[in-house]
Amino acid sequence: MKKIKSLLSVLLMSALVVSCSQSIEDNLSEGGDSTESISTSSATVTESEIATAATEEMSATVTTPPRVSDFKTTPSIEAGGNVTIGLRADGTVVVGHSSPLRDYYDVQYWTDIVAVAGEIFNVVGLKSDGTVVYSGLERKVENFTDIIQISAEYDTIAGLKSDGTVVAMAVDYEEFDLDDWSDIIHVCAGHRFVLGIRADGKVLNFDEARGTVILGDWEGVTQISANQTYAIGVKADGTVVTTSSDKYISQAEKWTDIVQVSAGMVNAVGLKKDGTVVSTPIDPDFGYAQWGQDEVSDWTDIVHVSAGHWNTVGLKSDGTVLSVGDNRDGLNINDWNLHEYGEVPTSPQTSAPVYTTTPKSLVTGEKVSQRLLHKSENRDNAVTNVVLDIVAAGDVNETTVIRSEMGICWMSSDLLGLQGEPFGIYSVSDFDKAKIMFKIDPDKLECPFENLVFLYYDEEEQYYPMLETTFDFQNFTVSTEVDYLGKFMLTDRVLWEETWQLSYEQIMSAVRGR
Repeated sequence: MKKIKSLLSVLLMSALVVSCSQSIEDNLSEGGDSTESISTSSATVTESEIATAATEEMSATVTTPPRVSDFKTTPSIEAGGNVTIGLRADGTVVVGHSSPLRDYYDVQYWTDIVAVAGEIFNVVGLKSDGTVVYSGLERKVENFTDIIQISAEYDTIAGLKSDGTVVAMAVDYEEFDLDDWSDIIHVCAGHRFVLGIRADGKVLNFDEARGTVILGDWEGVTQISANQTYAIGVKADGTVVTTSSDKYISQAEKWTDIVQVSAGMVNAVGLKKDGTVVSTPIDPDFGYAQWGQDEVSDWTDIVHVSAGHWNTVGLKSDGTVLSVGDNRDGLNINDWNLHEYGEVPTSPQTSAPVYTTTPKSLVTGEKVSQRLLHKSENRDNAVTNVVLDIVAAGDVNETTVIRSEMGICWMSSDLLGLQGEPFGIYSVSDFDKAKIMFKIDPDKLECPFENLVFLYYDEEEQYYPMLETTFDFQNFTVSTEVDYLGKFMLTDRVLWEETWQLSYEQIMSAVRGR
């Protein structure tokens, strides 16, 4: 235990930068043998810090976590769903992306940043004075003061305070009830849940359905990361544990000399003590080689690694950056050197704000009819085009995103009777109504065209209501009208209704037979 606490203390004193993956399953149990889909952090570690953490014995006495003022800015890089974020040694920030929401990642005036994190529509920075800045959707971060570590994932942000307590919230919800959390030394945000490593080495998880539970068999883990279906953790002795029995992910348990792990959408990666990187796929048939994730075995002199949805990025000891996979979420990052100083223009504001937001002119004002078109990149997709007709403020080309959720939202990707791919439509514009139209290639359908029906994924209630669907049989399009946005998809109505009706009858029959 002394060695575990020694490593935790060294890593924290070295300004860990958190990167988390998204979502958590509903199978947590107090003291269980394993827990699926937990999510925490990955850390930036220099070579000297690695050596120190591996050899130095420190006092086992639990101490209050250090203040941000004790840190020095350590360059780091984080791969996210829409953006890759780089923290320079001088405390400035650079982002790489190809998102239509590029203007929302406005970090050009940021200075004195000691840590960065990212969620689906936000880039978040921790300043040396313990306050939080962000760019993107408006956040209520008034209580994010005296923060020593931040974490953001999907729609949730969490901050660790210097007294060992935690403040966290989701974008549309009140702050999480974490009043019983204390002596926390590391925190991580997931998709509407939070995890924390306590000073005694135990890992806590909070979500609104279950409250706080202790994750079994994870005591002594110094750093953990997870994706939607699995978790991976590294222990003080450099070995790795996972929650998955999958034959591919479980290969990570054979790794040794690991100092940091990261769970991505198509792969899990581990950083070894010697600066090399190991990787294992979630499923080798699910784009592992296609996205170049096996190429990380050639990397050397790496001090931090981060696996995103479809890309993996690595920071070398000289400040340069390597990237493999789909580079849409990290445009031009191979040109970065995070040891170089950033050029910060003179801010038009007289003093730095507690937070920054996108110019209001982009999201409010007069609402006008606009159209946004998204062409599918998958030639095998039965949905060839997505068209959004919307009455909205601002320019929807700058404020709105349409993207495939295939492989990103696992529930929707494996949906019963799914035709084509699920698509996420997100906007920060003020709008009244929208019409969503899918253009169909009938030759790629697995059901008759007239069987199609729109579904919407209600993430809060965890179900898929059917939407009124309009057909154009001449042009092979289907459309629906809504006053909300999110994840939309098509399924075979006949199969959907028959299956769920059968399930209901089976359940009622079993109940009556008791």
